[in-house]
Order: sequence, then structure tokens, then C-alpha cells
Amino acid sequence: MATLGVFLDSGVLFRVLRRRRVFEAVHLYEPAAREFGLNLVLFRPRGLSRRRRRVRGYSVPGFRPVSVPIPEVVHNRTLQSASSRSGVRWLQARGVHVFNPIVPASKHAKHLLLNRSAEVRPYLPSAFRLAPGWPARLETLQRRSGQFFVKPSFGSRGQGVIRIASAGGGRYRVDGVRHRVVGRRGLRRCVRQAARRGPHILQEGIELARYQGQPFDIRVHLQRGEGGHWNVPGMAARRAHSGRFVTNLTRGGSAHRVREVLAAAFPGTDRERIYEHIEQASLAVGRAMASSYPRVADLGLDVGLDRDAHPWILEVNLRMLRLSLRDTGEHEAWARVYRNPVAYAHHLLTTGGHMGEAGTT
Repeated sequence: MATLGVFLDSGVLFRVLRRRRVFEAVHLYEPAAREFGLNLVLFRPRGLSRRRRRVRGYSVPGFRPVSVPIPEVVHNRTLQSASSRSGVRWLQARGVHVFNPIVPASKHAKHLLLNRSAEVRPYLPSAFRLAPGWPARLETLQRRSGQFFVKPSFGSRGQGVIRIASAGGGRYRVDGVRHRVVGRRGLRRCVRQAARRGPHILQEGIELARYQGQPFDIRVHLQRGEGGHWNVPGMAARRAHSGRFVTNLTRGGSAHRVREVLAAAFPGTDRERIYEHIEQASLAVGRAMASSYPRVADLGLDVGLDRDAHPWILEVNLRMLRLSLRDTGEHEAWARVYRNPVAYAHHLLTTGGHMGEAGTT
């Protein structure tokens, strides 16, 4: 029986083994592993025995310590630390099928990649790297939209994001850690201060649709599964906390069933048509990412809807936490999120990892 290795960061594995609350619900891998006839082993970077070419890890179910030959296929769920990147490269050099490989995490790099795709481009807000000459880009965004965002290029979970919106009369409202209104010189000072803290991007702001008076976006789970094909196992709406503009659950946002939110936000509109439009835009993102990184298989998209229900790809997350579907109580969809990686691993094993056209392997 072939073995599927699930590669986890040490801290995550530590919490799993002690059955502490953690975003990785490894028990949901078990039914799929039985279905596809695979052994399942959890391991961390230090579990790689490079000299002996074995893996020290923990079997699922039961978390029994085991030492096994290097798995034929590995599902990478690490957050790209230096040790995990080294481990992934070492495994790939030995012919292991590692899916979710090392991908540039920069928001600007992902934007450039997606912007090359004609089918994704209509769903992308304008975005620019905060680099020399940024004041002219700032003017462009100000003319195009009433608001824009300054985002850390390597940030996550809404941390460090600043929203800047026109307040009229040459004044601007700046929302970040604190709220203030500034003039043109104050605005440029705010942007320069952000630039000193590291790489940032300027992103066109979208006037998001609202649910219960607050802006919301859609977290789309996008994965490869059986046959290597992209699919959307589920979506969840995320509503910003009162007084905030970020929807991240870790920043006070709340998760809601997406069809209920669509019905409330767009009364009199076919919510299934909106759902399918989001789904098609998301699948296009998967194909575009796979054209450059064929083993990408597990993405979390943040999709905003404007007042006309047009979807906009706000973020592409390489390691989603898989919490939103759990929090909405959609347990069947949540289970599919864990079945898909096992199904894709089975596909790689049965096809020998043959690389077909982008998006199909």
C-alpha cells in the first residue's frame, strides 16, 4: 500500500499530537485515505532522515510513531519556513511527487502571474508595487477609484493593511491601526512610512457589497482532486466586524453561509448565477497558477463582489487555514476540502505524476 505524507510545520504537528485546537483537522483525511487505499503519515522538517532516506512521523489514525521509507507523494501544508523549503527541495530532488511546491509568496509576483491570463484579467483590481515612481501610480489609482489599499507584499490575515479613501476637498481618510483624515502631503507621508516597513503594493479599492450593514467577501476553497482537475469544494462569506474593513476571521470577521448572504445582499437576483460566476472566475485562477506552477493544488481565494455582483480576485492564498467552512457548519463541504488532496495524491500515484496540459494534472 502506497504512503501519502502530510508535511506540517513543527508547531502545527505538536498541537495536532496533543489534540489541541489547531486549523489542521487531520482526522478528516482518514475516510479519504481508506477510500483510496493509502497509508497516511504526518511528519515535520526534522522528521526527514536524509542519510537513511526515511521519514520519522506519526501514522493516522492513532498518531503512532513510525519510521517509513520516503513517501511516494507528499502533500505540503507548511508555511514555507527555511527548514520546510529545504525539505521540499530535497524531496523533489529525489523524485517525490510534492504538491503545493515552493511558490513566490509576494502579492506583486502573484498579481503579475495572474495578469498574464486573459481569462483572469477581467477579475483583477489594478495593483502596483510600491517602488520608485509610486506617487504617479498613486494618482492613477485615485483617478480610477474612490479608495485604494496599501498592503504588505508578504502579509497575511489582514495584518498591516491600510485603506485610504477620498474624504472630499483634497482630504483623505486613512484606516489602519488608527483612523485619521489627512491632506495630500499627509497621505504621501503615510505611504512612505509603510514603504519603510518592507515591500508593499498599492491595490485598487473595490466598493464591496454589504451584508447586515458591513462589507463582506467570499473565501473560495480551490483545489485539485480526482483526475487532477480543479474544483471548488465550498465557499464561505466573511463579514467584517463593525467599524473594520478587513473580513479575516482572525481580525474579528464572522463566517456565514454564502448562499444566504448572496440572497440578502442581492435581492431579486439569481444567487446561483452569482455563485457560478465566482466559481468560474476561481477556476480560471487555478488554471493560471498551474500554467507556471504545475503542482499547485490547494489555494484559498478572497473574492470581493461589487454592487453589481461582479467578482474581483482580491487575494490568492497559498496555504488556507480551512476554518471558514467549519465555522459556517457546512461539514460536508469541509470534509471535501480534506478529501481532495488525498484524491489528487492517488491521481499522481496512478499516473506516475505525468504532467499533462496546465490545470489537468
